[in-house]
Amino acid sequence: KVDTLKIESDDSLLNQAKVDTNNNILQLYFLYGSDTIKSQIEISGSLSSLNEILQFDQYKNFIFIVWVSEPFKPYRFSDNNPKFCNELHLRVIDVNTKQDIFNDILYKTNCCINRLNMMFNPFNQSLLVAYNDFSKSDDKYLMFGWISLNYIKQKKKVFYSVESVLQDKSEKRYPK
Repeated sequence: KVDTLKIESDDSLLNQAKVDTNNNILQLYFLYGSDTIKSQIEISGSLSSLNEILQFDQYKNFIFIVWVSEPFKPYRFSDNNPKFCNELHLRVIDVNTKQDIFNDILYKTNCCINRLNMMFNPFNQSLLVAYNDFSKSDDKYLMFGWISLNYIKQKKKVFYSVESVLQDKSEKRYPK
């Protein structure tokens, strides 16, 4: 079964999304000038909270897509399923060639990555990512990560990720 999704966004970059619910395949259609760029990703896990597990941004001729996948669902982490994990993925598409220039897992944990937020910072040429990793303790589950555009272009998986600390007064439930 294939359904058309409406993804809430302030950006008009994403034109349409279709999901194959039998295979958990999400087909994304981005408008870039007069071109339409297609990208297909596999999202394992719940699609009901798609806005918390999928984010995208655009800078010059690059489209950045970040998403969370749960490849061993429906079983949660336990002694019966020690391989269960949550994965934070990044795909970067060069709109000139319509090809992926980066497609890899940035971060992996055994439970519960959600409330994802991402943007490209043109001043330091880095992709900034904030998310909740609920496998961490209550005072440190807000995570901040970044990867340089230079590393992305070189296909180097150099993703820096740090935990928020208890004394940090930032909002830890819905990062911005």
